[in-house]
Amino acid sequence: MSELDPITLGLHTKVMKSLGVPGGVVEQNLKLMTAIDKLWQPADFLPDFRDKEKGREDHRALMDQAAGLSRPLLVVAVGNWITEEGISSYQKGLERIKGMEDRTGVDDAPWPTFTRSWAAEEKRHDDVLSAWGELSGVINMRAVQVSVTHEIRNGFDDEGGNDPYRHIVYTSIQEEATRLAHLNTGLLAGRQGSPLFERMCRAIASDESRHAAFYRNILGAIFELDPDGAMIAVNDTAKERIAMPASRLNDGLFEPYSRLAKLTGIYTRRDYIAILLKLMEFWKIPDWHVSSEEGKAAQEELVRKMRIYSKIMDREEKPPAVEDNNPVYRWVHNG
Repeated sequence: MSELDPITLGLHTKVMKSLGVPGGVVEQNLKLMTAIDKLWQPADFLPDFRDKEKGREDHRALMDQAAGLSRPLLVVAVGNWITEEGISSYQKGLERIKGMEDRTGVDDAPWPTFTRSWAAEEKRHDDVLSAWGELSGVINMRAVQVSVTHEIRNGFDDEGGNDPYRHIVYTSIQEEATRLAHLNTGLLAGRQGSPLFERMCRAIASDESRHAAFYRNILGAIFELDPDGAMIAVNDTAKERIAMPASRLNDGLFEPYSRLAKLTGIYTRRDYIAILLKLMEFWKIPDWHVSSEEGKAAQEELVRKMRIYSKIMDREEKPPAVEDNNPVYRWVHNG
């Protein structure tokens, strides 16, 4: 996208800073971050080998349940897990956003406090999935680790440019997308005989739901202060293909992983459209008074999209057949 001109960037930065003042909107929404002593931790889902006999029994149950999961489901679960492994890149990206910077790494202002709290909560997701994969007996850990290494080395760009608003629109969409991907993976795992993996995925999805609420609330506050800028940012993001977090995987593995997510019904184009519609309804896109010609054009385009999205959501979507010739099966033993 084109970069914001200095005057517009200055306005957007000023708005972001105003949201992050002590007692402001960001601090008010920090209530969505769970106190550390109340957070679930990966150990809550995994065998405890302090009691060796009980630990071995729980490990055997984990392996037996994992062995019953289909190869397509396992691949999508691994893709979700690898996405979570990129937390270092995502955190770095947030800390570069104008008005949100963490200049020392330990700033105690509301924006940096949120970013580090968010990253700490997210880190548990890759930890629990990685430990489960190691114990499951069905995951090719070396192949997965190679992909994780590529992903972190390659970095990530959400393509929001220098516009702070667009980064918030992006995170609002992406957190909701990851919530749905983990939830649907867990539900499918439960149907295939793994209640443990379903519980893990539900716990992750619950975190993502809180994170999504934070970001969409922040954009709602941006609308209150700068409806034209917020409207343009939403429209600019909605009319482009969203850069998915795992899009920089090695050896072109993102496309087959993404295709399997669609073929299993875990995350489809219809889900993406449902997320956009849900967010635009939450932000009350048709109701804002915008004054600039660009803002009015953006609002008209978004209202038109909402009508189209509503019609799409009214249609039944038949789940596609799952194809069994995918290169990402290298992540799964015997794949």
